Amino acid sequence: MALQDLTNKSFATSTQHQSLSTSAIERDRADFCKFDERLKAFDSILNSEAMINVCTGVEATPDVNVHEFERVGNVIIEKMIDQNVYQYSFSRAGIASTMASNSEVKVGDQRSIDPALLFQRFWLTSNTNDLCAREVLEYELCPYPPALFESPNLMRKADKAPLLKSLKRQAGVEEEL
Repeated sequence: MALQDLTNKSFATSTQHQSLSTSAIERDRADFCKFDERLKAFDSILNSEAMINVCTGVEATPDVNVHEFERVGNVIIEKMIDQNVYQYSFSRAGIASTMASNSEVKVGDQRSIDPALLFQRFWLTSNTNDLCAREVLEYELCPYPPALFESPNLMRKADKAPLLKSLKRQAGVEEEL
């Protein structure tokens, strides 16, 4: 269109150039306005000094330092110099902290909930017709079965005698003396 204006020549629109029709231009302009309005919603995020998740709008806590990953990595490397590779131990305090690593929701002084586990429970409920949310949420939100594990990586000590008695009782087998 700019070339047509410059040369004072005009051409009839054919099916090959439907994007130059008046209605197509108006649709493009309307789409651009919608896009522009959507970007204006992010103005506060783009002009903020804080780290904010653009998908959720959640602001990062002050301990999130993933943007300083190079500095954090260099500190770790400096600590490793002159250390025996088999004796060096990485500490959790020394790694970069992300928004995901701090995603727990505090529900009390000593208690927090992992949002991923909560989401999994709701997803399970929504995709299964024979479960209701009340039944699913009756159980502790825990990433490992507390009856079997002391912590995520430490199983409880096996107490085989009571387990054997219980299994025999369930099976209807009499105990041998």
